[in-house]
Amino acid sequence: MFTQTWEELLKDVDADNTAERNRKQMKSYAEEAFKDHVIVEEQPDVFRCAAPTTIIHSFRVAFLPGGMIVVYGDIGDMMVQRGGEGWLKSAIRHDYVSDYVMGKAVPIESRRWPSQEFFPGDALAEIIRLRDGKPYVEDAVNLVEQAREAGIDISEDLDDYYEEVPQPGLARKIAEDWLDWDVCGTDADAWGRAYYKHTADCEYDDCRDYNSNQLWCYFALSWFVRKRTEVKV
Repeated sequence: MFTQTWEELLKDVDADNTAERNRKQMKSYAEEAFKDHVIVEEQPDVFRCAAPTTIIHSFRVAFLPGGMIVVYGDIGDMMVQRGGEGWLKSAIRHDYVSDYVMGKAVPIESRRWPSQEFFPGDALAEIIRLRDGKPYVEDAVNLVEQAREAGIDISEDLDDYYEEVPQPGLARKIAEDWLDWDVCGTDADAWGRAYYKHTADCEYDDCRDYNSNQLWCYFALSWFVRKRTEVKV
């Protein structure tokens, strides 16, 4: 049985290593990497995107028959199984990662695309949420309900705003087993086993998100769409 305080128990978990932070960081990296890129149409529906003087971070975007979109090059590779350039322009989002687009993406070479990355900071946040509970957010609930009554399509889940009772005992058991099996909290399997052991919840938050290869390719497509739109193609 652990005898540490909460602070001692959780001290080795990287609280900053979250999916949200990683997405923002990768978006920043991509914007810097692509800032000098230009688009050259090498042949119909195949575009090379690169800076004039280097192949670093260069990539190609190809629109294939049957609704396949392929992005590949120095940044990695990904294929989106959906549609052509018109669809991509309507589906891509520039200020955040579109799960709709990524849900249709597959690797070209599976050996280069490991499973989604585990983010211990998100698992830590889940432990703290269980430990401390969550207060009722009256204003947010009212706004969502008013929007729905007015016929406005809104995606927020009302469950996100309702009060949750603190469960410090459950949180402690999960955290102890998780960090007993994996001291730094970086192992997704250890997190999953610990959470399921004490909740029997098959739909727990696995705290995984897109890895670096996937995000590079997404932001490459986002950059491509934005540049093509600027020249009114």
